[in-house]
Amino acid sequence: MEMSDQIKDQLKSFVLGIAFPLALAFLALSYMDGAEHRFGRAGHVLTPIHAFGRGLWQLGIAVCTHAIFYGRYEYYPRIKVGVLTVGVVSFVVGLYMRLN
Repeated sequence: MEMSDQIKDQLKSFVLGIAFPLALAFLALSYMDGAEHRFGRAGHVLTPIHAFGRGLWQLGIAVCTHAIFYGRYEYYPRIKVGVLTVGVVSFVVGLYMRLN
């Protein structure tokens, strides 16, 4: 029994457009609490500003992934571009904060 294309598209929209970005956003929020965090195998300590930057970076990835893969945005391209813009800005600002 083969799945129809419509069911595959809905499943992809849910998993990649909602479930994965939501999980990544929860992970990002744990870094954005303003405390020092240990990161990586070697246990590097992230300062609060670097931890916040890492959280913002991950949140940007989550928002971009949501904007790209959420199926309903195909009917609302302006909203899709707006959400994608917010994600890209969060990604870039978070990356800048992580590297400085």
